[in-house]
Amino acid sequence: MTIQSQIVDLPAALENATKLMQRSMPDNEYRESVLRVFAKTIRFIHPLNPNCWSINIGRDGPFLLVEHEWALDSHGQTKALTFHVYLNKMEKPDRSFIEKIADVQEDKKDLWSAITLQMPEQEKVIEKIWPAFMAYLKDKTRYDIHTHSIPPHLRKGAGLVEYIRKNNIDSTLPQPGYVKITKQPVNPNFVGVNLNNLVNSFAKMGLSFSNWEIATFYTALQTKGFVILSGISGMGKTKLAQAFARLMPQPTVRIVVPDDLIKITVQPYMRKYSRIIIPKSNVEFFTPPEAGESIQVKLTFSTQSEQCMLKHYQYSNTDYIQLYLKGKARIWFVENFQPDDVVILEPQLNEDDNVVGFKLGKQKDFAKEIPVETNGNPDNYLFLSVRPDWRDSKSLLGYFNPIDQQYHSTAFLEFIKRAHNSFKQKEKMPGLSCLMR
Repeated sequence: MTIQSQIVDLPAALENATKLMQRSMPDNEYRESVLRVFAKTIRFIHPLNPNCWSINIGRDGPFLLVEHEWALDSHGQTKALTFHVYLNKMEKPDRSFIEKIADVQEDKKDLWSAITLQMPEQEKVIEKIWPAFMAYLKDKTRYDIHTHSIPPHLRKGAGLVEYIRKNNIDSTLPQPGYVKITKQPVNPNFVGVNLNNLVNSFAKMGLSFSNWEIATFYTALQTKGFVILSGISGMGKTKLAQAFARLMPQPTVRIVVPDDLIKITVQPYMRKYSRIIIPKSNVEFFTPPEAGESIQVKLTFSTQSEQCMLKHYQYSNTDYIQLYLKGKARIWFVENFQPDDVVILEPQLNEDDNVVGFKLGKQKDFAKEIPVETNGNPDNYLFLSVRPDWRDSKSLLGYFNPIDQQYHSTAFLEFIKRAHNSFKQKEKMPGLSCLMR
């Protein structure tokens, strides 16, 4: 099996892993003890096969997979750590000692056994089980990790490796061989967070602000994201915001998903029950089965496909279309989508325009890049004058006109929509709006 490199957004993965670790393993001493073992294990197996391992983080903490088997499994509730080992590789005195002080579950088929230690109290005892643990690891490192274990590592495990680095447990711990780190391209005019660079850039614009004013404004933006600048006219409040806006990286393309595709926000029940309700508003893209009937459709996803059922439910007070996921489609969906993600369905029609299947994917799989034509006006910031005679939000957010049955939008609302789409697409492109009065 050949594993291709997979790109990971490391800052997002680190943020995700940090939240999961603090929630599942709130005790600092226990968490650090467990991560030391994870780091030592990875250091052992990585040179043998850099593609044999992955990490996932469950409700009770992280677990390490080697090939497709668990090697380490943490238990945040009981502050324990379970090792898979070959007991026959353990010296008899060490085995007798371990059986007295730890929970040992011996497999009847003699495939592997489990030893659970309390951490950090029994961390030093690991030396006694390490030969049996290494024997198990060496056996599993002959094989590459299963491909279905890669997406969870990209979302969580890559962040945990970075978490281990950042917390000085092992500052050079490697990522698996299949992980490719991507860095967000940065506009060369964007000066980042260095205060001296900011001051120098402002000076080149002909502006003179104190270091304290620049640092305070930037810190406020980073902390809250919403800043009120008050003072009399002519103090430079607007110029300060404009200067920051000019230093931000500007988008050159906009990622757009075609309107003729079905876009559905993932709900928790979809993952739990392996089914997707298709809104009736989307049936304009295909002809559904007759009420009360079902058909088999072919779902295509990634490089795989699966036959699934599409059924039309109609009762006295409800009418909806439901797509049932099974087999490989169910596994792929659960591993690749979280609640609030957007799943895209592209209907596949036959010569008679009847639906025979759907292509499933994420927004990025169907998105198209459209060049941004700004005409000299950057696309990711907006300056808007606020009038004192405004009585409601219509001037900012628009309104629905009952006469022409249309919603009349505003420049501010369109800016917010662009920023929201950019966030959903994980473009990491900052946006700045300034309301001036």
